[in-house]
Amino acid sequence: MIAIDFGTTNSSLAVFDEGDTEPRIQKLEYGDPDSVDANVAPSAVSECSSHECSGNRVTIGNEALRHYFGTRHDISLLQEMKLHFDRSTKELPTFVETAEVRTLREEGAFLSLERRMLRQAIYEGDMPLEPRDFVPGTAFLIKALVHRATKIEDRREAVFGVPASFQQAGKKRLREAAKTAMAGDAGGYEGVHVYLEPVAAARAYMRLEAGNTLVLDYGGGTLDISVIAMEAGGKFDPARVTYGGFSEGGCRMDQRLLEYCLDKGGKRLSEWYNPQNILVRRRIKRNVESAKIQLSLSTETEVEFPGSEIGTIRLTRADLALALQPIMTRMAVKIAQVVLDAVGKIENIDFVVLSGGSSLNRAVQDGVLSIFSHIPPDRFILPDAAKPQDVETCLCAVAKGLAWLRREGFPPIDFGD
Repeated sequence: MIAIDFGTTNSSLAVFDEGDTEPRIQKLEYGDPDSVDANVAPSAVSECSSHECSGNRVTIGNEALRHYFGTRHDISLLQEMKLHFDRSTKELPTFVETAEVRTLREEGAFLSLERRMLRQAIYEGDMPLEPRDFVPGTAFLIKALVHRATKIEDRREAVFGVPASFQQAGKKRLREAAKTAMAGDAGGYEGVHVYLEPVAAARAYMRLEAGNTLVLDYGGGTLDISVIAMEAGGKFDPARVTYGGFSEGGCRMDQRLLEYCLDKGGKRLSEWYNPQNILVRRRIKRNVESAKIQLSLSTETEVEFPGSEIGTIRLTRADLALALQPIMTRMAVKIAQVVLDAVGKIENIDFVVLSGGSSLNRAVQDGVLSIFSHIPPDRFILPDAAKPQDVETCLCAVAKGLAWLRREGFPPIDFGD
């Protein structure tokens, strides 16, 4: 059996064979120079139409990102797909020019260089496709990761997770992508099981002591919040987990930090940035994300704005906290709402666990610590970005939890069909 945490930013995969005593996380980007952790792969798919890529048109993970940002090929990129699974399919697109591309065109026995502007349909929020069009791209990514990391006998049963914030449309689209990846367009849903991610995150930390435990799984797209009445021996009833979702994850933090950098750079930087095409904007947003990650390890860093007069914007941890303050305030309100619904008051929480890539962010950790000031430090599980084992644990907890839920026979989401 395999369990896949298809994340907004990164994906991870666990295998749980009959003879295993616990799930085994599989390496998805082993040896890749741009990998933040060998056990996760960026949730990205690129498709190239240039002649140079005729033998390898579709790539995934870090290879897809390097191809898109490092060449001037005729290439499209699917990234942060999970953010849009719940969106309406009725939005009308606008068409924008993204960049000049160079392609080789066959003319009989000769190749000629062709230059043209690449035009892309953009929906609200720079989304390059309708939500339903993310299904085949997601299916390709899942299928590629499964074939990269598992043996045929592991693939008889597959488990996937969905955020608590997903509505029915998003849940069904993700299940459709999972089914297509595992069984093809004509296959059925047998052997494909879907669970809520906050329940899976809770299951991943069952070894905690008895008490009311808050698990915060903060990823690139969403924060999943679950409150568990943990019993002695690390047992709990998944049907009695109180959970909720907050939709401003790491990607929204990147956007807010970008806005902060533009404000800090003043009028000249904004006037340079605003007319830039989507390729330049994505490159800069990637620089912002890298700076945000770096501030988990160091006290200051810089964001590059290549081509501008400003060049770079210096950021400190204080800048990061200030930039993310509006999101952190809304996050605190949502966490408090879920906790109050579950256990009556903040002080009734005994343990707090942070999981997911965004939980490595110092601003997130400080925000959570300030909410639960009554809890002793030894009752917090906070990942340390400088410790590889902590990074692996927080990035892969949901995949492990999904595998445990299926192995122990907990009922998946019932889609009514």
